[in-house]
Amino acid sequence: MREIKIKGKIYILKYSYKAAKCQKCVQKAFELVTGASMLKNISNAENPSIAELLSGVSEQVSEIPSLCDTFMYAGLMSENKVETEEIAGDLLIDYMEENEKSYNDMFESFKECMIEDGFFKVSGIEQMVEQMNKGTEEVQTPETKIPAKKTVAKKTAVKVEKPTLIK
Repeated sequence: MREIKIKGKIYILKYSYKAAKCQKCVQKAFELVTGASMLKNISNAENPSIAELLSGVSEQVSEIPSLCDTFMYAGLMSENKVETEEIAGDLLIDYMEENEKSYNDMFESFKECMIEDGFFKVSGIEQMVEQMNKGTEEVQTPETKIPAKKTVAKKTAVKVEKPTLIK
């Protein structure tokens, strides 16, 4: 929980249960934590091109101002009467102008506050990421790693077949 002063008025940012009810905030936070926002437009997840990766990063960077509006709104939900995300966004601009902050500064501040307030736990993001990581670890254990079979066809082209699990 943090107090911020905007045009002489104190506002409280709190990322707990009410913030976790903001679907857009939870969705965007999940995409950031998992890296999904950078991987949306990649055609081959196993072998993304540099151009696709850079495109994903630039898309994520371009979303930061909008994310900040959403995170500001979600943070204000618990303790303040801010009716819309647009109003929260206007308050955010006022705060940034008064304190010479950038969207990136605010983005980092919101993330820190979310961690401190337990947002990732109460929203379920933390548990979901742990489950995803556990699933990834299970897939990558030495017992389940199976090298692809290579066969030589005409014109010495190499064909890689889909690996099958050995029981």
